[in-house]
Amino acid sequence: MLDQQINEQLGLLQKELSKLKTVTDYIDGAKENSISIIVELENVRFNPSIEHLITLQRVEKGVEDFNSLETVGLLPIEDVTNWHNKMKSLADDLKLNDPFVSIKYKAFKHIDFLYSEVYDLVHNYKKNHLAKSALDTYHKIDIENEKNIVKWLLENKNNYFFSLKKTENWEKTGIIILETEPNLVVDCSGYLDGYLFDEIYYSHHNDIMKKYEPTKEHFEQNEGGIEYSLESHLRLHNMYLNLL
Repeated sequence: MLDQQINEQLGLLQKELSKLKTVTDYIDGAKENSISIIVELENVRFNPSIEHLITLQRVEKGVEDFNSLETVGLLPIEDVTNWHNKMKSLADDLKLNDPFVSIKYKAFKHIDFLYSEVYDLVHNYKKNHLAKSALDTYHKIDIENEKNIVKWLLENKNNYFFSLKKTENWEKTGIIILETEPNLVVDCSGYLDGYLFDEIYYSHHNDIMKKYEPTKEHFEQNEGGIEYSLESHLRLHNMYLNLL
């Protein structure tokens, strides 16, 4: 009797699943048809100008040149910088890596992604001398003295570097991974100061921010409007005001 009831329930369940599959297939079919219609309408509406076609050729050449970098293997940072420099005119025309500009055409989105990722690497490379100078100063101060650390943090607050994927022994090998399509394995030997600075700076910065975070009373006194910055937190606690 129990087996009969189970079989009946299973039969009902299979019927419901069959109905559900029919509905799902219909929805998927409708979705595919809708996409096809949209693509056809876009093709009808879009009549590319000569200027657009020329720009598209420049984009395709840029992507092709980038893809060829991957075949080199371990790539010198200078080669990536050369690609970035060659893309500068195109980047200006299309406003690549501009957070306030939305890329209009799908054909340009990939080059925008590549240029943005490479930009971060090249920024660290070109600003390496600033990181080196900041680190030289850091290694000369007594880091057990909190005031020295705060002073160093404030002096270097405008020095920013991008955090990129690193290999396990990156400080020894100098190898940085650029997560693009395809990925690039880049030799940044001699230009690692930005990455070292970034780690040291934010380690101290986070410690100080946490130590002098606003209290409940601070929020009440300021009606919740407290700026999230090192200077603001220190002022709230009346710390190192002569440095601010």
